[in-house]
Amino acid sequence: MDGKGTVVLVSYNAVAGFRSGWHANNRVFVCANDSGQGANTGEGRDNKQRAGAVMHTISNRFYRGSVPVEGVERFYVYAGLNAFEGAISMARSLQFHAPGAPITVAACGCDWQKKLQLLEGSGIHMVKCECSGRETLGRIARQAIGEVPVGIL
Repeated sequence: MDGKGTVVLVSYNAVAGFRSGWHANNRVFVCANDSGQGANTGEGRDNKQRAGAVMHTISNRFYRGSVPVEGVERFYVYAGLNAFEGAISMARSLQFHAPGAPITVAACGCDWQKKLQLLEGSGIHMVKCECSGRETLGRIARQAIGEVPVGIL
């Protein structure tokens, strides 16, 4: 992160220390589930349906233009166990809506091989994080605004 643009974080879970919206003079934009984990807060009969419903809501915000695509330095999208197909679909669509901005999927180790297969040949980078991605995305946001040194994820 070189400090020249906005870092955008997208998650169907919460981001530690950040609510959805702009932070640090437009340095960071968070589009997340401020209520907590999508599997616990969304509507549906099981974890996948509940998390999927939250990811659908997050995607709708993006497609309605609520998530910035111009002046973005990097996108980070969380892909966990319950709604990873929707999250990876969102990451892939960002390539068309914000060409040139690197995209990183922060993914827990659950179904890691399937996530790798879904991203194969896409040019989207994937890094491992904890289940929920909450702490990792929070650390990425803090690094982007200079609160903690940039380190390896």
